[in-house]
Amino acid sequence: LREDPAGKKADFSRADLTGRNLAGVNLSKARMVGANCTKVNFEKSLLKEVDFFGADLSGANLTGADLANAVLRGVALRGANLNHTNLDGADLRGGTILFGGETSVGRKVTDLSEAVFDFASMAQARMAGANLQGSSLIGANLKGALLAGADLSGTNLSDANLEEANLQSTRLTGARFEGAKMKNANLTRAVTEGTDFKKAWRKPVSEVLTYNHF
Repeated sequence: LREDPAGKKADFSRADLTGRNLAGVNLSKARMVGANCTKVNFEKSLLKEVDFFGADLSGANLTGADLANAVLRGVALRGANLNHTNLDGADLRGGTILFGGETSVGRKVTDLSEAVFDFASMAQARMAGANLQGSSLIGANLKGALLAGADLSGTNLSDANLEEANLQSTRLTGARFEGAKMKNANLTRAVTEGTDFKKAWRKPVSEVLTYNHF
């Protein structure tokens, strides 16, 4: 694998890249639909606007990678490391597509469970309906993110920025919000059983819930 000096969009759709070392590589705008990227090392790689639709990124190392505006619909990121990753404007909603009318790739629910997004930049990211169970989003910037209908059960959102985030009908059972910024976040119909908002941005739980019309 290498960058295309002619500036053409590289196409690795359905390729098996398992375990490859692609650290620091510029693959911006590449097409990687349905690719097997299990345990690939993408540390500090440029992956802007890459189409990862339906790709398997389980266990991948995306530390410090730039995935701004990338298409990550229907991907598997279970156990992946996304520390300090830029996911601004990325699309992580679910989705499946067909190849040749015979086989399909992608997941109806994007699997982000047990992934590490600590201090990642995810402003305006679209994660409606995604499975984020047990993930770590400590210090992540989720300002304006779309998380409606997502499963954030057991997720650690300590010190995360959730200002203006859409958390409608989100499952937040057992999630941690110590120090999280919640101003103008929408928690309408969110499931908050076992969730403690008392230490969220130094506001009492009553103020947080009232402010967001819960």
